[in-house]
Amino acid sequence: MNSKTTQDISFFLIEIHAYQIGNSLPAPKFVIVEKPNDFIKATKAMSGDKELSRSQAERLNFWNQMNECLEEKNYPFNVRKATTDHWYDVAIGTSKAHISITLVNQTNAIGIEYYINNDKDLFDKLQLSAQKLEEELGFVLEWRRLDNQKASRIIHYISGLDFNNQTNYPQLIEEVIDKVVRMKEIIKEYL
Repeated sequence: MNSKTTQDISFFLIEIHAYQIGNSLPAPKFVIVEKPNDFIKATKAMSGDKELSRSQAERLNFWNQMNECLEEKNYPFNVRKATTDHWYDVAIGTSKAHISITLVNQTNAIGIEYYINNDKDLFDKLQLSAQKLEEELGFVLEWRRLDNQKASRIIHYISGLDFNNQTNYPQLIEEVIDKVVRMKEIIKEYL
């Protein structure tokens, strides 16, 4: 029913289980068996009269799967609405920079980066501590000052993204989330 109705109507299938501890009164436990598929609903809403490209649909699918993982495991950053964009931003507590997750299907990779908006001094300060920062993170970063642009990027790539074979998505999503959480916590010392 969720795939056949309009975006403003959603259905849940819930089982009610009764639990009793010792001589206590039985208590209900609600178990969600089926929930609205945001991917289908969002695709319908966004497409209107036009269809999404394959890349747009695959990005929407990836972000929805990542959001489900974030919600299930209660990770310490906010879930943002899944879109067809190739990026997903995570706030780090300053307007000077944020963490951006990017899907780069041309190279079958996912980028996780500190995106510094318009502050070359901040980039330079971080680069002075590059070795220590990378040691604390446990992975190597590419340092891109981008002198001819406003933004600077400090990025790490995870290989294995393949829109044609999604069997590794759970592992990729776990790795992305774990690294984002680590990046978010560690960068606080340097800001």
